[in-house]
Amino acid sequence: MNFILSVFLFFCSCFHTFCQSDLLKSYTQSELDELKKVNSANYELLSYAMENALEFGEYYDSKHADLEYIHNDLSPQAVSFTDFGFKIKDQNQYYFWEDQQKIIIVKSFWVLRNEQTIKR
Repeated sequence: MNFILSVFLFFCSCFHTFCQSDLLKSYTQSELDELKKVNSANYELLSYAMENALEFGEYYDSKHADLEYIHNDLSPQAVSFTDFGFKIKDQNQYYFWEDQQKIIIVKSFWVLRNEQTIKR
């Protein structure tokens, strides 16, 4: 039983380290430390955000012409918000992913928290 618990804790530690290193693509270590100290709930939500923060929509020039253009040659199925250097904020963010001809919606902390609650 101790062995199984040890293996489980090891994998949890590895996952936390992996997630932390990916978060460093968007946040500095001091920003993460500050978020952990000031709003630990939002800090914990970042691990959920790694796989769930992005949504994609159709681009319409008439509606989205003012969006900031983003370039990244990754596949939409394998991309995370950190691959673009985005930060999760208190409001949704919108960008035009020119390479894919899609808009990117970066979900806010509120939206992510609500989704996570509903999934439970």
